Amino acid sequence: MLSRISFGRISRRTYSGFQSPLSFIPNEDKHIFESEKLTPEQNESAIPDKPILENVTKYSHEIVNPEDIADVLTRPDENDFVVTLLSKDGIFLGNPNHKLINKDSSKDSHAPEFHFSNIASSWIEVFNKSIIPLNEVTDSSSILKGHINKDSFKQISKRKHEFCKTNPNFYNATTLKAFFSSIRAFENSERNLSGLVSPTELQKTVTFENTIFYLLNEDEVLNDDKNFAAVLEFLMTYNEFSSVAKLTLFLDHLINYLSKSASIDKIKSFRNFFNATFPNLNLIEDLDAKSVDKLAMLLSKSGEIKLAQKLLILLVENKRVNPSQETLDSYLLAYEQFGEQSKEEFLRNFSSLKPIFFNQKLSSISFQILLNRAIYDIEDFHHFINLVSNADNSESLFTNFQNDIFQKLRIIHNENDYSKSIKALNYIQLIKRLQTKESLKFNVPTKELLSQIFKELELNSEQILENL
Repeated sequence: MLSRISFGRISRRTYSGFQSPLSFIPNEDKHIFESEKLTPEQNESAIPDKPILENVTKYSHEIVNPEDIADVLTRPDENDFVVTLLSKDGIFLGNPNHKLINKDSSKDSHAPEFHFSNIASSWIEVFNKSIIPLNEVTDSSSILKGHINKDSFKQISKRKHEFCKTNPNFYNATTLKAFFSSIRAFENSERNLSGLVSPTELQKTVTFENTIFYLLNEDEVLNDDKNFAAVLEFLMTYNEFSSVAKLTLFLDHLINYLSKSASIDKIKSFRNFFNATFPNLNLIEDLDAKSVDKLAMLLSKSGEIKLAQKLLILLVENKRVNPSQETLDSYLLAYEQFGEQSKEEFLRNFSSLKPIFFNQKLSSISFQILLNRAIYDIEDFHHFINLVSNADNSESLFTNFQNDIFQKLRIIHNENDYSKSIKALNYIQLIKRLQTKESLKFNVPTKELLSQIFKELELNSEQILENL
């Protein structure tokens, strides 16, 4: 029997749920925590005193930032990493007396400790990143030639010839000012800098700038120290009539000219011009790397060591370019004029130039300065030998300076507390390395020095010396 299906109204069932309204009035019967029953003073007194930790073993150590280290010789390799990990307390390079100099002179120098291999590996990786790859500096020619205006040069030449008939002593401040005024060079430059001269009109207009261009190409200026100094002095005095871009052109032209051949007097005149006209080195960042390199050389020869160093840093850090060997040697020779300095001072001054020594072959000048200035213990000496070994001219350096190398090792031994066995081991290892890896043939002075050293160490040197 089929049941009856109703299509009528669907009934709804009402769910009453929780009918009590929510109350936001505080309940007097709420739970009160024990601390809430006490006064603030009682709660404060309940806090125990801080424990005394002075005599507790310290397991955390501050590790100096590798980017804050002043160094020029060290590039840790796999062997240094292993020695560091196997040494007591994980001392860097295994020697607690080998201090790493901080670039900040107010901070202490110490040997960092690495208690975990991953920390040591990461630290060494960051440390070695300071040795950035550098490109070789390429030749460049003066950019002044492209800015020579032949039409205005003809006008200037003609007017100068006429002017000199009544003013034979041309190259002095008074006469130069009178000449520039007579050809309206000052007036025309003011109008040009104010935007009142159209490019078409400028091609035929004599200005302060193209008159200076003309004089800087005159043989009677370039071949005479006094005339050269007079023109640069005049340019310094009235440089407000020239744009910064044109002053940079003057600078580039002078750099290229003076770097080829220049007297001391010309270089001094140039130094005065540079210091007065370019107090901010940001103005010369647009110069190409070769011009910056030559400028650093000129400033080094003139005694401007700090400026020369800033330019070398500009080459390394901004342009990623190696200075030429002539520029680096000029800077190092000028730096030597300062006299004796501590290792800390030397490293802080040269740490920014570290990539240079790893990217180009060492000259005899850089070799001797690093040997005399940067090495104070056996770790320094070891990394110096590594540095020289990686240079393209390592064979000639080791051959020419073999006696100096052993003399330096002898000084290190005398200034540090090494046992006779350690000293003997250092000498034997160095001899074997130079013989096998560098194929060095020892000369007579070196053999005599080693014979003397072995006698001091009470070693039988006959068999060793026979194999040298």
